[in-house]
Amino acid sequence: MDDQYRSGFNLEDNAQQGTKYFSFNLFAKTIEAFMDVSFEGVLRLIYTKHSENWKTFWEAPAAKNPCDKYGACGPFGVCKSSESPICKCLKGFVPKSHEEWSRGNRAEGCVRQAQIVL
Repeated sequence: MDDQYRSGFNLEDNAQQGTKYFSFNLFAKTIEAFMDVSFEGVLRLIYTKHSENWKTFWEAPAAKNPCDKYGACGPFGVCKSSESPICKCLKGFVPKSHEEWSRGNRAEGCVRQAQIVL
């Protein structure tokens, strides 16, 4: 195998930050890359050469279904894109913030309607 294609793969795992960085050497150049998923559901492959000027190499579009957006209805919320509004609380739960919920921001989700008595 030609030396320029020899494996120069490296995975740096930082457990404290919860990150993993993948890098490789190609044609005697170091390229670092990572994948990012935004809260809108957009997947990106971002790279740099020699840790300068990070660039997006590839991007998958955001989901067309609003329920595919991570946390669209928040904790204890149920999302059904075929209904309006698309978010509802599970049975026994109410919106955490009625004001935000009425504005269409349902990311805070729902809280238990009554306290559990033990």
